[in-house]
Amino acid sequence: MMDPVITKHLQQRKSNLRHLPVFTFLSGLALCALLLAACGSVGTGTGIGGTATPGATPTPTISLSLKDQGNKELQTFSIVD
Repeated sequence: MMDPVITKHLQQRKSNLRHLPVFTFLSGLALCALLLAACGSVGTGTGIGGTATPGATPTPTISLSLKDQGNKELQTFSIVD
């Protein structure tokens, strides 16, 4: 016959193992909920549809002189065959 302390310990261990699938399922469910919450649109910006929220600020316009200066600098470094 086994020691009663060992028998009690083995019974508790079997009881804990019975709850393992439930714990695994609930952990996976919580992880999925966390990932889905991270994918949702939060705050300002664009959502899935790509429409901007009313609080979004437009980007500044580039002046023509700055654009011309950039084009000239790019032409300076272009390789001519």
